[in-house]
Amino acid sequence: MIFFGDKTVALFDLWSLEHFFTGCNTAALLTFFSKKYLREYDQKSQALFQVMLMILLELFWEIIEHYLEAGISIDAITHWFQGVEYFWNRVLCDPIITVSGLFFIRKFPRVKIFAAVFSVVWLYVNIFVYSDCMGLNRDLIALISNM
Repeated sequence: MIFFGDKTVALFDLWSLEHFFTGCNTAALLTFFSKKYLREYDQKSQALFQVMLMILLELFWEIIEHYLEAGISIDAITHWFQGVEYFWNRVLCDPIITVSGLFFIRKFPRVKIFAAVFSVVWLYVNIFVYSDCMGLNRDLIALISNM
């Protein structure tokens, strides 16, 4: 296990950034819905609801992602995922980072536009520019290693 690197062996990888900004984007939606439908509850209860729902959504995504990585899909999708994510990255680090995006956007709500743009650009680059999900990660690690 390493702290940062390839998703198959590291606690964090570059996709951790996407998890953070996805947390920011999802938080904006959760805040909107909790203000609209949970008005009778206090701020603390709304925040707890948002955190619990965020964790649930994140773990649901991680389950789907695991099956896509493991080959329960089209071969091209399995190839794009480039291996199964390290266990502690999946069940601990990714959910914590996603929830931290929720807390960040609650503290700095003006950043939500940047978070949305970052996510769209990130997904575009990783889906259409690189042939697999770890291509950008490998290139940046190689660039940093050669400095």
